Amino acid sequence: MLWVNKDVEAEQVLIESPDLTAAVIRLPERLIFMALVYVEHGDAQALRDTCNHLRKAITKGGGQGGDYESTIDLVLASENLIDSMVKCAIHGTEHGSDHRAIKTVFDVPRPDTNHRERLLLKNAPWKEINARIAQNLDSTPAEGTLQQRTDRLMSVVLEAVHTLTPKAKPSLYAKRWWTSDLTQLHYIYTYWRNHTRLERQAGRDVTHLEEMAKSASKQYHDAIQQQKKKH
Repeated sequence: MLWVNKDVEAEQVLIESPDLTAAVIRLPERLIFMALVYVEHGDAQALRDTCNHLRKAITKGGGQGGDYESTIDLVLASENLIDSMVKCAIHGTEHGSDHRAIKTVFDVPRPDTNHRERLLLKNAPWKEINARIAQNLDSTPAEGTLQQRTDRLMSVVLEAVHTLTPKAKPSLYAKRWWTSDLTQLHYIYTYWRNHTRLERQAGRDVTHLEEMAKSASKQYHDAIQQQKKKH
């Protein structure tokens, strides 16, 4: 899988192979072609096919010669991109898999994103808001046209709501339908999934753990679908 920040323009590149996925990242001053590749160890034909797929995808050739070998978890970059590389290392978080994620950081320009302040209306102190509205209306002149009185009413209401309602912390990954219950279910599901993997890798019987992980997974994903529909 290839994950791209939603604020960055990206276009997937079609490659006729289940072992490759690629995309072009469009930045203000450059285009970056990224591809994730899997080649089975010792399969020279698979390596040749992969190189041919990549040549077609990036529209410029590159000679290949000599013996073919496969090394797990290589990260390759062009010379121009290497100059922008800040870090390339194994990610610090262990997810319980037999593979480790690799985090690569490049210093490249990206478009600025403005996030609007969002009110946490579900945590709004409505009693205090109503009291503030009533107090301000008492000190507001009642004369004027219907439109003028409506405008004053809206001004008083919005002032009270925006002043007393807590603000949400801005996040690039915020999901407005997400709840604390889903967070807890995610923790439970992740725990049983990782525990099962570790026990399986140790050669122990994981039948009971697999059932627990399967049940936790179903409960978590069912809850997500229900919350999305509710939202």
